This record gives sequence, C-alpha cells and structure tokens, in this order.
Amino acid sequence: MKNAILHNLSEDNRRKIRMQQDTERFHRVVNGNYELVKYLPGSSIRIWYNVETTNFSTHWHPAFEIIIPLENTYTVKVSNEEYHLQPGDILIIPAGELHDLIAPNSGSRLICLFDSAIISKLNGFSYLMPYISQPILLSQDTHSQIYTEEANLLEKMCEEYFSDNNLRELAIYSHLLNFFVTLGRYRMNVENTFSYVHQTKQKELIDKLNIVFDYLDLHYMEDITLEKVANVAGFS
Repeated sequence: MKNAILHNLSEDNRRKIRMQQDTERFHRVVNGNYELVKYLPGSSIRIWYNVETTNFSTHWHPAFEIIIPLENTYTVKVSNEEYHLQPGDILIIPAGELHDLIAPNSGSRLICLFDSAIISKLNGFSYLMPYISQPILLSQDTHSQIYTEEANLLEKMCEEYFSDNNLRELAIYSHLLNFFVTLGRYRMNVENTFSYVHQTKQKELIDKLNIVFDYLDLHYMEDITLEKVANVAGFS
C-alpha cells in the first residue's frame, strides 16, 4: 500500500519544496564526529529534501533524526547495524547515536532533525525513552497498525515546515509529540508496561541526557569528544 508521504509529495509539491528550502544556509559544521545541526534562524527544526549522492561519514548530534526515502533506496548505518531503507520506510535515529548515511547514485529522501532538548524535559517523556532509545524502522510490514498514522503526521510536519504559517514550529512539535506518543503507546501494548525499577532507571537516563544537551549548548564551539561528554554526564 502506498504511504501518505509518497502519495502526497507529487512532483509539483517536491518542486515547491526545492524552491522554498534555504539551500544557502544548509552546510555541515563538523567537529570530529560531532555535528552542529544548522537550524534556520530562530528555529530548532530542520527538514531537508535531500537529493545528494554524497555520503555522510560517521557523526552524531543532539537531535532526533527521522529519514524517509522517497525515490530509490537509502542506507543508514547506526552503530554496527545497517538499515537498507526502501521508499516509504521511516527510520528514527535517537539523539547522540553515531551513524553514517550512504547515498545511492540517484534518488531523494526527507531528512528531519528535531532539537531533542525541546521535548526531552517534558513531564512524562522519560516514560517514552525505553521505546525510542534505539533506532526504530517503521514500515507497512513491521508496524502495519500505526504506519499510516505516523506517515500522515510526518506529512503534516513537512507541510507546516514549508508553509508561511507563523505558528508552524509550534504545530510541528505538536505533531512530533503525537508521533512519539503513538509509537510509545503501540510499543507499550506490544511489550506490556515495564516495572517501576525500569521506570526509575529510564528517569536517570533522561536526566543524564539533559545534562549532555545543556553542556553541548554551552561548549559546542570547543573540541568536543564522546569521552568528554561521557565524563560530564557520568556515563564513563
């Protein structure tokens, strides 16, 4: 079944997106393996209609990343696992994960980046962490019960991002929260609720991640290494 994103992103809509996205502001700033995500001024969201054929070597950033191939396949390596994405697949990469992006000779995909610090401190978000702390591949085959709903939410985020609506960022985060809540509830139902001890450990994890995000906000111009970040948060 054709998913909502592929169905609604006609060539006309894709042409509009290519014209609207600010290509001059999009350039990578990498310090070692750490990538400073270049959001548009006053924003904490980046949605990129990507047609590049170059690869992105191993990097990480304090942003959630969602990748959706539109035309042709796309390969993503997260830690030691490779994901060979088909058009319409939705891959969620948690903040802080080392990953590589391997492009085919042609094709297009949406690469969405969201500042994790914006939502990670919300009350209740720590309960979602067990379900989004590892890469997740959503497809019609793997998540048929929620796939269409999740794809529709991503489509709405894209529509808002490339609109002139003054409330677009607020609207995008409302859709993003709905996206994660839908995924979290689905996985809770599949795996059943976890114990209080597990919840406490996840609360400790989210607190440490927030320390990392605050540190990166203050020191992103410095020579940042994973070892230094691990020491700051007490992961080492």
